[in-house]
Amino acid sequence: KNFVIGGNYNYSSFSGQQDANFQAGFNTPQNRYSFNLSNRKVTKNLGFNVNFRYQDAFLWQSSYSPADYTVPAYGVLDAQLTYKVSSLKSVFKIGGTNLGGNDYRTNLGSPFIGQMYYFSITFDEFFK
Repeated sequence: KNFVIGGNYNYSSFSGQQDANFQAGFNTPQNRYSFNLSNRKVTKNLGFNVNFRYQDAFLWQSSYSPADYTVPAYGVLDAQLTYKVSSLKSVFKIGGTNLGGNDYRTNLGSPFIGQMYYFSITFDEFFK
């Protein structure tokens, strides 16, 4: 009860005449997808959200890169726990991104993305 399952899939393809002097610069993975599972009310006060994202490896071409570069594939798992405290009119959240811990990058020239952990408290005077 109260479970929500979601997902998303993107397919991208480039086709056209390949001239030896033409650099398409499509720079997009062919397959990207994500899945998520959440439940805001596992118990009266407890909820969670889990999300997995994946992206294929793809060829990166640009005028500022001396050679073509392959951006590696990656998969990332994110998760969050939520706890409601009605007496304090507050919601406490703890979570993390990239729980597998492997740094990744989404394109050439971008920084590597690592893990992030967070804790938040939301006070709501009109708490329901």
